[in-house]
Amino acid sequence: MSEIFESREALIDWATGSGLRIVVTILAGVLASYMVQRLIRAAVRPRMLAPSMSAKAGDDVRLQRREQTVESFLIRTSNTFVTFATGMVVLSEVGVNVAPLIASAGIVGLAVGFGAQTLVKDAIAGIFLLLENHYDIGDRVKLGSAEGEVVGVSLRRTTVRDDAGGVHTIPNGSITVTSNLTEVARDS
Repeated sequence: MSEIFESREALIDWATGSGLRIVVTILAGVLASYMVQRLIRAAVRPRMLAPSMSAKAGDDVRLQRREQTVESFLIRTSNTFVTFATGMVVLSEVGVNVAPLIASAGIVGLAVGFGAQTLVKDAIAGIFLLLENHYDIGDRVKLGSAEGEVVGVSLRRTTVRDDAGGVHTIPNGSITVTSNLTEVARDS
């Protein structure tokens, strides 16, 4: 550390300059993440507060599960973007030229895309599972040989806990048949 900061004045200059900007950037990232989460919750949850418009039993439970699933997905995705942006700003402040990193990310992304076709397949399948409302967190499902309660849904995978307590992680791209065994009425 003594090589980097040869004098106390240099350390103070760095701390009041770049160091302070790094701390402010990280705090701004945490605040942005918190605010985005609040906005997502505010956008997703208002329907739960409205009086039930349907006489079907279980509609409120279905709606609550659906909102939990969509909310979880959107929060994870937004946190990823906020973390990436914050990281790029911090790297820039440390002195790393991020322009080549961002430019090469497109080329590397293309190369990785060819090499990671299953990852892309899983992500696309995850989008359709979410949009088509096959199941939500809290539903009892059978996905291939795994049967149990859905405890997590992301773009890439679905996590199911079976009756014995085992946790099964199923890549969304490998799900060919979904059987929703939830007793609550569905509109699908």
